[in-house]
Amino acid sequence: MPNYFIASSSITGGSCSITGDDFHHLARVRRAAKGDNLILVDENGRRFSAQITEICADKIICSVESSATGCAKNAAPPDRMPQPPFELCLYAALLKGKKFDLVIRKAVEIGVSKIVPVITERCVPDYTEKSGAKNSRWRRIALEAAKQSMREHLPSVEEICSFGEIISAGAWDERIIAHIRGADFKAYARSAKPKSAGILIGPEGGFSSLELEKAERAGWRQLTFGFPQMRAETAAVIIPAVIIHEWGN
Repeated sequence: MPNYFIASSSITGGSCSITGDDFHHLARVRRAAKGDNLILVDENGRRFSAQITEICADKIICSVESSATGCAKNAAPPDRMPQPPFELCLYAALLKGKKFDLVIRKAVEIGVSKIVPVITERCVPDYTEKSGAKNSRWRRIALEAAKQSMREHLPSVEEICSFGEIISAGAWDERIIAHIRGADFKAYARSAKPKSAGILIGPEGGFSSLELEKAERAGWRQLTFGFPQMRAETAAVIIPAVIIHEWGN
């Protein structure tokens, strides 16, 4: 059963109402019925066991049977799902078509904490217009992926930023820019154990030499991950997964 994200303030008197897209998904897609059990997750990552008590025209009402602070009679709170033990922010260059939708979905599934879309010199799409609509869609995709993969926290999808904005931002223990001619990540990973990291992945055409110089001056470490040349949408998923595997254990 996928998670359903709620605000802790929506639980009052042992009851919670589910509205909006989650109501539509439960009532119209999953064909939920009275008596069905659900898993609810609040903004603090606390998990609640709940049961549907009423299905109305525009909302589903649930009784909250257990919470992080205790259990109702004969009810046990579900276990917490394993989460990455450190924060990883994915700075990903924008891609054409719906490739960036795929990046959002898979990055959430593998455990990325935050996603920042980045405009670089060699980005093909022009997102100067309709960026608000695109961000809204990306956040919906992130929410759906977080539900499906039972994430305890909903990863954020930030507003589109320029390359110049992101290389001077981010208080991460490690800031990495993926580059095929960089130093070897595996060798470097053995000497470091950060609690947080930011990884910057370029577009299909890669980063320009000027961008690489600017990133290096700003303290970003150029690293290669031992793969042959990959498509940008593949690199934006595989490389964060490698980082989580190496530094998340």
